[in-house]
Amino acid sequence: MNKFLFGTTALAAVGFALVATPAAAQGFKSTNFDFTIGGYARQYVNVVGNQGNKTVSGAGAFSQTTDVQGFDTQSDFRLIITAATTLSNGIRVGQRLDWDALAPTSTSSSQIRRNWSFVSGGFGEFRIGASDAVSQVMWVGAPDAFTGPSSVNDGKMYDNIIQPTKSGTSDSPFTTNIRLFDRTSNKITYITPRFEGFQLGVNYTPEAAQNTNGALATNGSYRYGYAGALNYTNTLAGVAVQAYGTYFAWDKPSDFNYTIGQTGTEKPKSPFAYGLGLNLGYMGFNLGGSWANYNDAVNVQRGNTGVASAFLNQFTIDGNAYEYGIGYTFGPAVVSLNGFYGENDAQLINATTGAKTLMTNKEKRTAYAFNANYTLAPGVLVMGSLFWAKHEGNQAVGGTATNLTNKATGALGALILNF
Repeated sequence: MNKFLFGTTALAAVGFALVATPAAAQGFKSTNFDFTIGGYARQYVNVVGNQGNKTVSGAGAFSQTTDVQGFDTQSDFRLIITAATTLSNGIRVGQRLDWDALAPTSTSSSQIRRNWSFVSGGFGEFRIGASDAVSQVMWVGAPDAFTGPSSVNDGKMYDNIIQPTKSGTSDSPFTTNIRLFDRTSNKITYITPRFEGFQLGVNYTPEAAQNTNGALATNGSYRYGYAGALNYTNTLAGVAVQAYGTYFAWDKPSDFNYTIGQTGTEKPKSPFAYGLGLNLGYMGFNLGGSWANYNDAVNVQRGNTGVASAFLNQFTIDGNAYEYGIGYTFGPAVVSLNGFYGENDAQLINATTGAKTLMTNKEKRTAYAFNANYTLAPGVLVMGSLFWAKHEGNQAVGGTATNLTNKATGALGALILNF
């Protein structure tokens, strides 16, 4: 989905992602609220070749055989429902709900992806509920002609690539679109009106846990998260300029330890991340990129560190990510060249003592892609991507840290329906 922020009183587009704006959502009215229904349907076809380490014996080993599936189809469907009403003083109050129908096409079940209420007006917008952090909502980066959400920056192509990295997730230094264990967790968000091109967003998240629906924080979870982001949009001397900066941090709770009941030699710290992004547009050309830095996180699901796993199964997240690209729009067509590089120190953690051992080799991801899309009609697009990616990762093999590598080359096509 394209990301949107409120301007003074209305929604204003943020970011230079080179994808078509979704078709106008269909609306109807109940007794008290105006409803709109929109969303998208994305169908993917891919051909990919993975070449890397073959099966290695040992607990937790990365396994890749010569018989890796080279052709696949995938689906992504989302229904977005918004209900809103305008008060007598002009303030807008409403609710947004994003529903993902994953069950027929994924091992995951259908779920509510986003779910928040909002109050908006000349003062900006307040949100409360399960929404993205402002580090994502206000993100600015390179132009990208492929969506889902992008190509090299943690995009759809990685669903088709074997990744030997222990921290190869969107919470790690393999994306500049910072999540850091906050994938639409319940939070309170405020976004200011845009003034002289500037717009500020802040949010507070009690607990790093998606879809907990306000449940109390569990022992060992990251808590009390806060994020701030500043976005700038303007046209200077005929050049369209967009930029942003963000900072995101969590506090570790007092019971936060690798193994409950034991004191490690080095306890986890409070993680934080920050990033910058820039995009310039002129006469159909766009040039841009973004950078993110991650510090002191532990790679565990949604930040829940209650009881540590076995020796060598946990890795720290300390690293940097860079993405960059150039794009050109001509009529209904858009093309772009995109690149990405990310690295993670990935220190091994002893679950009993908490001691860290720096890996001989860092975890790394390098990727390049040539992307294109063409608008057939309003809301109807076809897209394609030719890509190459390389992963270098660390695994625990027979009690020994082993560096493994995988290279992938492939093509990805898509039919995108925005409604």
